[in-house]
Amino acid sequence: MRLYITSFILSLSIVALGQDKNQCVVLLTDETQAIDTNYVYEIVEDQPQFIGGVVAMLEYLKENKEYPQEALENNTQGKAYIAFIIERDGTVSNVKNGAPLNRITDQLLLEEAIRVVKSMPKWKPGRQREKAVRVKYTVPINFKIR
Repeated sequence: MRLYITSFILSLSIVALGQDKNQCVVLLTDETQAIDTNYVYEIVEDQPQFIGGVVAMLEYLKENKEYPQEALENNTQGKAYIAFIIERDGTVSNVKNGAPLNRITDQLLLEEAIRVVKSMPKWKPGRQREKAVRVKYTVPINFKIR
């Protein structure tokens, strides 16, 4: 099927070239476009995965975050959105506040959320056309006093 589609596209290119000799039409398919492994993708064919899956990631965050003492004393709760990049080798980098502009997060909670994300182990990297690529990822981290 793929060979048939490629042949059809090639035929269209030849027809387009035949109509006007001064004009060249170049058709690129997804398979012919180069992958820029330094570009930070938001959507890829194979998303990055925390080793063990989403449940393991949530467990890691739960076990490794420490509620800031001052936030406990002030009864501060909230959700911190943390944006980061999963690099081609699976490491976590560029960790920062990823909250929408209309969200205000307590600074202590935000700092702790950033700390715990920076401490994450390597992930299985994201892939685009079988090549490891950099992928932006955002995770919400809840802080709730029980």
